[in-house]
Amino acid sequence: MRVVYALLLLGSVAGTVRADGTTSSWAVIPSMDASRQYDWTRAAAERLRTELRSMGLQVKDLRESQSAFERRHSRFPAQLAATEVSAFEQCAHHAESHIAGASYKKTLAMAKKCLEPVIPKLEAFARDPVRAETIFNLCMFRTRAYIENRKSAEAKAAALECRRMLPDIQPSAVVHPPEVRKVMAEVDRVLKTQGGRLRVTSSARGCAVYVNGRRMGQVPLSRGGLAPGTYGVQVDCQSGELSRVYPVTVLSRRLKKLHIDVGFEEALLSQPGLGLMYLTQAEHNQERLPHALMLVHALEASDALLITPLEDGLLRIDRLDAQQRLVLASVRLRWNALEARFEGDVLGEAMEALMEARSLDLSGPRPVPIGAWSPTRPGAEPLRAPQASHMAEPAPHHAVRVGTGILALALYGLAWGSAIAYESSDRQVPSAVLYLSSGALSSGLLWTASWMLFPSGKGGITWWKWAGALVGVALTTLGALAPLSKAERRGAYDDMLLFTGAPLLLWPLQDFL
Repeated sequence: MRVVYALLLLGSVAGTVRADGTTSSWAVIPSMDASRQYDWTRAAAERLRTELRSMGLQVKDLRESQSAFERRHSRFPAQLAATEVSAFEQCAHHAESHIAGASYKKTLAMAKKCLEPVIPKLEAFARDPVRAETIFNLCMFRTRAYIENRKSAEAKAAALECRRMLPDIQPSAVVHPPEVRKVMAEVDRVLKTQGGRLRVTSSARGCAVYVNGRRMGQVPLSRGGLAPGTYGVQVDCQSGELSRVYPVTVLSRRLKKLHIDVGFEEALLSQPGLGLMYLTQAEHNQERLPHALMLVHALEASDALLITPLEDGLLRIDRLDAQQRLVLASVRLRWNALEARFEGDVLGEAMEALMEARSLDLSGPRPVPIGAWSPTRPGAEPLRAPQASHMAEPAPHHAVRVGTGILALALYGLAWGSAIAYESSDRQVPSAVLYLSSGALSSGLLWTASWMLFPSGKGGITWWKWAGALVGVALTTLGALAPLSKAERRGAYDDMLLFTGAPLLLWPLQDFL
């Protein structure tokens, strides 16, 4: 067993580099419901992380996972302290004094100082309409300062940034002079045709949509004319509860789509580490796998172990493949909460089984083979466990592949029949047209059918495709250089050799496409 496990470790280390050249990484995700909210679940998760690292695999730790998730998916909404609000208001007052006194250099410096702490918490500052107006005015003070210093390009850039920060506020005629409002009007006119578009949908309807803290409407929401840049989008479905902030990057003349799964957001646990928590066991059973796959994708991981507590210290570990959306294998173990370890010293055997895509129950006195967990959701893409190395494909796809192969063989036979008739007759033109057209078409279809029916090698070009390519070289060379016709000159048989050899000659290309 130790020899096998050692070989498994070496294979796992080698397997950290995927076929596309990228390095695979692992995530460990605890998942539970309110009826089985065990403190030891996180301890078991950390034990699994340690075991994966001992196998030489790259594993995301808690801090790294948190950072990756917030960067790619969402983060908690910022919270404002009273001191932050007070400091901002005082800073804004000083900036207003500088702009009123035409001290434009000091205005630029003060506006920058005021806005620096605001930008990371914009969604919190801008929730209040008065503060949002103050932020916009501070931003537009920079535009005015640049105008007064005859820096028109900087003035437009500053106005564009103001529009990105607060897309719905217009400059007040009381606070901003006509030349400042004119610059913003020009920016808005350009954005109307060249700005980006944002469409926000949600699994729950009627939820309020906030962009950088400003309410823009309800889902589904479509808004255009947005300045290029990154926005913080929130979808609030419960009154008085702030939802997570989703970073969305909008590009010029492009449509950015954002769909928010409210159920996933409600189930997400962020502290002290990423995990999933559900109110009911039924909801847990139904949603944890698709939500776990969403979490793995947000973490930029390739594989994951999903931990689910069962009862009486039992837990199940499911190995997930994020790319194929599959449960590869499952194991059942028993956790000793008092000693903070897996009972029976079976963790090594469990990891070996998971890496080999075998499912075992290791909670009893001896290992028992079981089936991998394979739940499905009505109306959703099936999430299933593989029963063999080759998964069954949909019937329509298989029919297309087989139909293409049959058509290719039929045309190939027609081409040979026409070629024989052409060589046996007075070389009539209709026969020549028939064998040339059917031969060329069958040659292309034969290669297409072989590409569809024969699997491509994942570890390089398969040997039998090299062998087929050598046969193709021989046939095409013979057809091009050694006439087989009765007149000892190029004829139908030579062309047919070319049509036969070409698909074989191209076989190795299938592994590169």
